Amino acid sequence: MTRDRHVLRDGIEELAVPLTNAELQERGDRLAHAQGELESHALHEQDVKATLKAQRTAVEAKIANLASIVRNKREVRSVAVQVVADYGRRCAATVRQDTGEIVSERPLTELEMQASLDGVA
Repeated sequence: MTRDRHVLRDGIEELAVPLTNAELQERGDRLAHAQGELESHALHEQDVKATLKAQRTAVEAKIANLASIVRNKREVRSVAVQVVADYGRRCAATVRQDTGEIVSERPLTELEMQASLDGVA
């Protein structure tokens, strides 16, 4: 250095440096790979969100069903019943076999009434 100038320190700094063609090609390859990774992650994210939404919907339905059962203090179950004809009253009664409770009644059909006449004859 000259008398008017002298080195204060040596060091390394981050500076913008033009890329060679080979470096530019390598960065382009890395960029394309990174974009592919991002697209893959986005598709995976959509799949996971859809799965989680379906699972949430199933849990919400379970909660709603159980809340209804608790609120009404009853639930629908399969129960053995008999449909019994009462020809005197001209009705058919659906009777629970476990309790004997009549759960519904309806008028006998003409065919059911005819069966009673056929059975008498």
